[in-house]
Amino acid sequence: MIKKLNGKNLLELLVYLHNRIDESVGWTFDSINNGKIKDMISYPPGVEISDKELKILQDVIGNEEVKSALGKVMINNAMYPLFDLFNFIDGTGNIPDTEYDWIELIECKYEDIEKVEDREDFLHDLFFETFWEWDERRKSNN
Repeated sequence: MIKKLNGKNLLELLVYLHNRIDESVGWTFDSINNGKIKDMISYPPGVEISDKELKILQDVIGNEEVKSALGKVMINNAMYPLFDLFNFIDGTGNIPDTEYDWIELIECKYEDIEKVEDREDFLHDLFFETFWEWDERRKSNN
């Protein structure tokens, strides 16, 4: 049986994604500091970090202000592909410079379809809105 992604399930998925983005920045910095980042880089395939690059990264993130700024940039960069994916799923975005037609990946009966302008449950919007839920949970767990 297929369940619709809505309500609590949707909230938990989006909060989970915010958490994973935040955690990935932390473990990336930890991996740079302990040198394990060289073994963790897996995308794109075939990319490696040289010893010289690792040393430069370690020096750069030794400065807390630079580390903070880089963390913000990394979090922002992680958001964009998810936002685009959610736009495709929502049927509100397309792939530029292609013959790709807009589609909605969320299954519903014809009589349940609302006008796109009237929908309030777009994943790309909910992703941003749930940041504050994730932030409150994070603060209450600390």
